[in-house]
Amino acid sequence: MTMTKKRKRQAALCTAVLVLMTGVYGCGTEEATVQEIETGEPAVQSEEEPSGAAVPASGNTEQKKEETVYVKADADGSVKEIIVSDILRNAGALPELKDRSDLTGIKNVKGKETFQKESDGTLIWQADGNDICYQGKTKKTLPVELKVTYYLDGEEMNPKRMAGKSGHIKIRFDYINHETKTVNINGEDRTISTPFVVVTGLFLDEEKFVNVEMENGRVISDGSRIMAGGMTVPGLSASIALSEVENMDDLDLPEYLELTAYTTDFELPFTMTAITSDFSEEIDLDDLEQYEDLKDDMQELKDASVELVDGTHELVDGVQELKDGSEELYDGAVELDDGAKKIHDGAVQLDNGAFEIQDGAVDLKEALKQFNAGLDTLAAPMSNADGNGKDIAAVAAELSAGVDQVVDQVLGSMVDQVNAMAGSYGLSFGSVDEFLAFDADSLAGTLEGAVQAGQMTEEEAAGLIQMIKGTQAQLKESYTSLMTLKGGMSGLSAGIGQIYSGVTTQLQPAASQILDGSRKLLEGTKELKEGTEELVDGSAELKDGTAELLDGTVELKDGVQELYDGSIELRDGMEEFDRDGIQKLYDMVCGDMQKVLDRARAAADQGEAYQTFTQLAPGMKGSVKFLIETEAID
Repeated sequence: MTMTKKRKRQAALCTAVLVLMTGVYGCGTEEATVQEIETGEPAVQSEEEPSGAAVPASGNTEQKKEETVYVKADADGSVKEIIVSDILRNAGALPELKDRSDLTGIKNVKGKETFQKESDGTLIWQADGNDICYQGKTKKTLPVELKVTYYLDGEEMNPKRMAGKSGHIKIRFDYINHETKTVNINGEDRTISTPFVVVTGLFLDEEKFVNVEMENGRVISDGSRIMAGGMTVPGLSASIALSEVENMDDLDLPEYLELTAYTTDFELPFTMTAITSDFSEEIDLDDLEQYEDLKDDMQELKDASVELVDGTHELVDGVQELKDGSEELYDGAVELDDGAKKIHDGAVQLDNGAFEIQDGAVDLKEALKQFNAGLDTLAAPMSNADGNGKDIAAVAAELSAGVDQVVDQVLGSMVDQVNAMAGSYGLSFGSVDEFLAFDADSLAGTLEGAVQAGQMTEEEAAGLIQMIKGTQAQLKESYTSLMTLKGGMSGLSAGIGQIYSGVTTQLQPAASQILDGSRKLLEGTKELKEGTEELVDGSAELKDGTAELLDGTVELKDGVQELYDGSIELRDGMEEFDRDGIQKLYDMVCGDMQKVLDRARAAADQGEAYQTFTQLAPGMKGSVKFLIETEAID
């Protein structure tokens, strides 16, 4: 989240100022009484109040000079008068205290102790074991210059002309730090400003001001008065050079305060500004050695970030494999779904075929029953062909034998007739075959003698030959027919025997077996039909299941794709976070920030070294604060 300018300044202030101090000067220090804050002059001890101070129980004999510089200024911050109040802490309850000062008009404001001023500026106070509180004046330039600028409705105005005005007002407090020093830090000369903390506050009449805001400060109301104030550290931002640190170049520490409001009758009682560098004692700069631990932690953080980046790369690779697998699973699910549909379609067709087979089996069973009945009908007369219990094969054999006998008798009778006719000519034939083989033309020579002997005429001889030929032809035709009949009857007898045998020994048993088989076939087709119905139901469930599986694989594939896209974003984001965040933070902490801290140490050392606005005696420690009061506008 982007920080606002105000928060950036607060962050910068925390980064730099908190390194240097743990608190700031306020109105509640033991020397800054209410009278001092409101009047700008030190409170005067009453005659009854003892001026001495007891020796601390710790036995500490270190001499210290506590200095408060009161500045009376015009409304625009121009210095009119500087009064310095010094307290010499007589920790050892010494009879004499040595001090150095360049003040004029020095006077003891809390006792009757006197001093003697040496030519070198040394002051020897007759302390008699007491603290010494004295006051003097100076015209030295303040280390921090205050400049107050006034605006009415957007135009700059002389503060003396502001009284009683109405409109939108702006009061800007600028602070110029003149206390600088060139310091060599790690081989580089840097201009370091003494780190003064400046706190400015003012009061406004709530009946005359509304919409009061303070940039770089706060506004508080008690119902009748509005108090506005804020803190700045002029010159510190340039000293520690946060702008030279990457990603902090737009951060700065507040160098000014700016009050805006709407007034109906402008007046300003006064403004009070407190300035001090005496906060460095509250900080143990040795604590900054913990920064080395921070650098070690940053190294671990950097290494962990690199490992995390590597981990996101491995994650992307793993999700890529998962993505490839989900796509293969999807392709397989598509094939499985297509196969399940084909199986279901085939099962439906098989079920329809099984239904037809079942109907065919029923028809076949009925046809076989009729066929068996027909065989029984056929076999019944064949088993009692003559009515006396003889089967048709026996009757056929007897019939064939009778036909053979008839043929033999007919043929013999025919031969006898031929022999009777031809005997008068001296011819005789032993069998029909012999007669049929006789050459009638061979009689011509024999009959020629009979014609010459006058036994017959030529016409009779020719007629006899023709008669024999005609008889042969007739006999041959009859013989052929009879032999055919005889052969047919023999074949018929044999065939009838085979038919009867086939019907009774083969066809009837086979037909019976076929009928039994058709019954089993019918039962089988029923089971087949039931099985195909179950197959249809099962294939339908399989089809529905594969469809759900396909939908699931689609969701899985889409989910894995989102996971893959997310892993890519995570990897890219982690790389960016590591590159632009952790690595730069590491570089800043272990590089640029080290420079900032080195400059901060130099500034803190310079602040700690600034112990007096005037002078210090050798061996004496000091502390100094400034109070600047601007005159009222009324």
